Amino acid sequence: MRCRPDWDITIADQKAAWARGEKDRFHPYGKSYAKVFGEQD
Repeated sequence: MRCRPDWDITIADQKAAWARGEKDRFHPYGKSYAKVFGEQD
């Protein structure tokens, strides 16, 4: 199964970024469904 890199929390770099609080690197963290779907083409 393929997974977007910003969704795969099993990667060591991603785990470290999450632990550091860099949540803006993860899609769609912090966005409402309305905002996510509103940004789609």
